[in-house]
Amino acid sequence: MKDIITIGIDQSLTGTGICGIINGKMFFSALVKSKKTEDGPMNEIKRISEIVDNILKTIEINSSLEIDLVAIEGISYMSKNTTSLSQLSGLSYMIRAELFKRGLKFVVVAPSSLKKFATGMGNAKKDLMMMETYKEWGVAITNDNICDSFCLGMLANYICDTPKKLSKHRKEVINLIEKQYEKK
Repeated sequence: MKDIITIGIDQSLTGTGICGIINGKMFFSALVKSKKTEDGPMNEIKRISEIVDNILKTIEINSSLEIDLVAIEGISYMSKNTTSLSQLSGLSYMIRAELFKRGLKFVVVAPSSLKKFATGMGNAKKDLMMMETYKEWGVAITNDNICDSFCLGMLANYICDTPKKLSKHRKEVINLIEKQYEKK
């Protein structure tokens, strides 16, 4: 039987979490950090491009295997900082474009869907996400970006190979997200 290999990406302008999952087990995690640059469109693009490059390098270094699916957390449009929101949107679409260019399939998961998948509640706080990750999968994670990326990777893994026994809230999220994904 072929291994199921998925990646979760929780993009951020300051600390992007990335996790690789093989058959429901984490095989790597990384945090891609970035610092704010001087204002201006050229500096913004340079920073975002460097983040994207570092995300792709991290994935390529840690996975020479064929990736089945990448799950990316969608944008939280409730942000009060419109400059950050536009930069995050740019980052998200640049990541998607690069994954597309590399022939990698991906799905975009709304923050509330990710929280519901992990905890059963679409408005769960970060500490509950980390606690439920430990309870459900036995993985202790102390960084919320890594935790989100782990849960995204697990969601992608479940989409590719849905367990027979699955909670109602996870089934609902998978059914919603599967509409974006065409299984081979």
